[in-house]
Amino acid sequence: MTYKGVYRRVHNIAENLEAMNIPRNSRGLRIVGILCENRPEWLLTEFACITRNIVTLGLYAVQSFDSVGKLLEDTEVACICASAKYFQTLITLKEKGFLSHLRIIIEIDNLLEEERRIFQVPEIKFYSFRELLKSTPKLSELSKPSPDCIFTLCCTSGTTSSPKLAVITHRNMLGSLTSIIKGGYEFKSSDLCISYIPLAHLADRVLDYGIALGGGCLAFSSSDLVEFKHKIELHRPTILFTVPRVLNVLHDQIKNTIATKSKFKQRLFNAALRSKIEAYESKGTVKSSFWSNFAFKDCRLALGGRLRLVCTGTAPVNSEILRFIRIVLGCAVIHGYGLVEASVASACSRQYDNSYGHVGGPLPCCEFKLDQGEICIRGHTVFPGYYNAPSHTLDSDGWLRTGDIGTFVGDRKALKIIDRISNLVKLSNGAFVALESLEVAYQQSSFVSQVMVYGDTEHSQIVGIVVPDQKFVLKCWAPENQIPETISFEEICNTQQLKSAILNDLNEIAKANDFCEYQKIRVVYLETSLWTPFNILTPTQKLKRSQAYNRYNEVINNLYQELSQIK
Repeated sequence: MTYKGVYRRVHNIAENLEAMNIPRNSRGLRIVGILCENRPEWLLTEFACITRNIVTLGLYAVQSFDSVGKLLEDTEVACICASAKYFQTLITLKEKGFLSHLRIIIEIDNLLEEERRIFQVPEIKFYSFRELLKSTPKLSELSKPSPDCIFTLCCTSGTTSSPKLAVITHRNMLGSLTSIIKGGYEFKSSDLCISYIPLAHLADRVLDYGIALGGGCLAFSSSDLVEFKHKIELHRPTILFTVPRVLNVLHDQIKNTIATKSKFKQRLFNAALRSKIEAYESKGTVKSSFWSNFAFKDCRLALGGRLRLVCTGTAPVNSEILRFIRIVLGCAVIHGYGLVEASVASACSRQYDNSYGHVGGPLPCCEFKLDQGEICIRGHTVFPGYYNAPSHTLDSDGWLRTGDIGTFVGDRKALKIIDRISNLVKLSNGAFVALESLEVAYQQSSFVSQVMVYGDTEHSQIVGIVVPDQKFVLKCWAPENQIPETISFEEICNTQQLKSAILNDLNEIAKANDFCEYQKIRVVYLETSLWTPFNILTPTQKLKRSQAYNRYNEVINNLYQELSQIK
C-alpha cells in the first residue's frame, strides 16, 4: 500500500464515518472503539478519525470482559470497529449486559450470518469496512481538531490497580513525536518496522507515526512470538521496537544455542564477544566487519540482517542484556522511559552511547525533577487527566507524579530507574527491597524464562517463583545431568535436582551483583506454564502483581514454611 493509497483510503473512510452520524456521548464526544489485531485497518481508521476530530479508544482483547465492558459503558461508545477474530468478545459483552450505547458496528472482515444476527436489533446498524473504502461525495469541511482536543483514550497497564483511561490530546501526541525527532532519532524512507505490540498501547502508535513521518514502511504482526519471528524473516526490518521480555528471550536463545555448539565454536563466540565488548567500552563502537560477518553472522541473519536500531521500553531491562544485544547484533540499542500519562516518550538513551544502566536524559518536550526520589514529569507530553476521574493527577505547577523511584547518574545526569514505589517492600528486618529490580537481575540466568520475587513485612527474606526455560532445561541441562529423554519437562521441574541447580545459579547472580543476604532467593517454586497477558501479565508483558499474588498465595505460604525449616 503506497502513501498515496493510504491518503485516498483515509479520505474515503473519513467521509463515510461522517455520513454515519456517530452519536455523541454525554460529554459531546464522538468515540470509535477499535477492537482488532495489529493490521492496516487499525491505523487507517485512526487516521480518518483524526481528520474529523473523532476520538479513538483502543481496546485490548486480552483484558477481562468486565474491564472492557466497563470502559465501553463509561465512555458511552456508540461505534465499534471490530475484526472477525475478536467479534466473539463483542457477543460476550452483549450477553453480559454491556454495550447499551452501541449503535454502529463496522466489521473489518465478513462476519458469519449467525454472528451478525445476534446484533440485528433496530437500533444497531452494520457497515463493512469495504463500504467505508468506497469513494463518496465530500459532505463537509474537515473538522480539524485543535491542539487540546482529545486524540485518543488510552488504557493504562493496570499493573497495580484496575486499568484507567488516560486522556491523550493532539498536543500530547505531537509533543511525543517532536521529542523523538528533535532528540536525534531519525526515521528514514528506507526504514521498515514491524508493528506487533498491541496498537491499543500508545507506545507502538508513537513509533508507527514516526515511521510514517519519515516515509518508511510498516508491516504488521500479532504479538505471538512464532508469527513475529516469521514476519521478521519475511520483511527483514531495519528498526525493531520490542518489549524487554522479547530481548530476554532473544538473549537466552542465543546463549542456549551457543551452549549446544562444539567447544571450538563456543570459544570462538566468547572470544568475539570479549573483543567487541572491549571495543565497545573503549571506543563506543559496535561495528566490526570481521566479527560481525563471522562469529555473529547467524545471529544478525535470524533478525533479517538489516537492523540498524533496536528500541525497547515499557518495562525495566537488565544492562548486561542490553549490552549483549548491542554487541551481537552490531546496531544501536536504545532504552526509553515513559508512561501512558506522559504520552510514552519522556527519556531515552542516545544511539551508540556506550554507557548503560540508565534511560538517558529527558527528551526535548518535557522536564524532570525528583521529589524525595519520585520521578516527576512536566511538559507538552503530559496528559490533562483520566477520563471520568477526579482531576487531582497533576499538582498546581503541572508536575505529574509517576510513581517511579529514580536517581540521576553520571556527569550528564542521565536518569536511572530504580523501581516502582509500589514494588518497594519493607521486610521484617527493616530493609527495603526493590522487587522488579531483583527480577531484572535474576532474569540473566539461563535457567530462567520468567521470574517473580515476593517479599513482605512479616518475613526477613524473599522467595521466588520461576518459570524455567524449557529449551535450556531439555536441550542443555538435562543431557549434562544424565536425565533420560523419556522424562517430561513437568516431571523434571518437580525434581530437587533442578531446583538446586536453579538456586545455585541465582546465587551466583546475586554474588556478581553484590546483593545483600536479604536480596537472595533461598527457596523457589518452579512453574511449568509461561505467564501470558491472558493470566497475570499486562499486554506489554509486565507482571500484574496483585493477580499474581492471589494466584500463588498458597505457593508463597508453602515457600516460607520451607524457608523456616532451612533456618
